[in-house]
Amino acid sequence: MCIVGGERLEMNKIKELRFKAGLTLRDLAEKSGISLYSVMAFEAGQHMPYKNTVKALAKALGVSEKELRSQWADVMWCKPEAGGAENERG
Repeated sequence: MCIVGGERLEMNKIKELRFKAGLTLRDLAEKSGISLYSVMAFEAGQHMPYKNTVKALAKALGVSEKELRSQWADVMWCKPEAGGAENERG
């Protein structure tokens, strides 16, 4: 779960852009070279993608990295929904 100002951040930008591109989750996974489960986790707000992953997603979606990255600008940290180690991003 990714937190911004104490509230969960849904990764709707990826989903929105995926719908605009007419892609299914599987299509985006295959086109970007990212696992289906990772793409699903990004959209659900369970994980934040690393820079190289953002690059692959942006290319597959036909948008700039800057456009895609902007939605994570204020994210302070992410952690798994149920247990597990915290994933800090900076």
